[in-house]
Amino acid sequence: MSNLLVINFEIILIILKVIINILGQDTVTSNYEFFNECYGELGCISTDIKWYNETYRPVNLKPLERQKIKTEFLVINRNANNQSELTYSTVTNEPQFLKTVCFGSHKKLLLLIHDFTSNGYTGWIKHIAQKLICDNSYIIISVDWQNGADPPLDQAVANARLVALEINYFLKNVQVYSFV
Repeated sequence: MSNLLVINFEIILIILKVIINILGQDTVTSNYEFFNECYGELGCISTDIKWYNETYRPVNLKPLERQKIKTEFLVINRNANNQSELTYSTVTNEPQFLKTVCFGSHKKLLLLIHDFTSNGYTGWIKHIAQKLICDNSYIIISVDWQNGADPPLDQAVANARLVALEINYFLKNVQVYSFV
């Protein structure tokens, strides 16, 4: 009799696992659209069953277009006329421009990346740049993606994934063209 109970219990467990798997798959696939979006030299962003999480990532949007987010890399320097003021110069991924920023110098590269509803010119970015620029051992670059960091939060999170691809591409070019 006890062997029969064990076998029945095992059968019930197997049936429950199958039901849970079926219900879980139906819930995910019926409420969620998966996608794969590629951005040329930057790479691709995809969402799939591994990316989806009902608790932590129940909504996954596609990022806005690159032209709308307008990710910019800004070299921060001291103002020559007023040492307490900062100047911001846009850096492009062009090889000739990357060589002029002195990435190959003895200075360390420091990227400052703002958060939700912020920008690359103000707030903590500005304050930390003012402190670190006095050290003169850093090349400070602020990553500004203000147009993509606006509400709603779910859209900004999606945009941040594209900004991460932009940063990765920028750093690869810095390594290739400036002898870092």
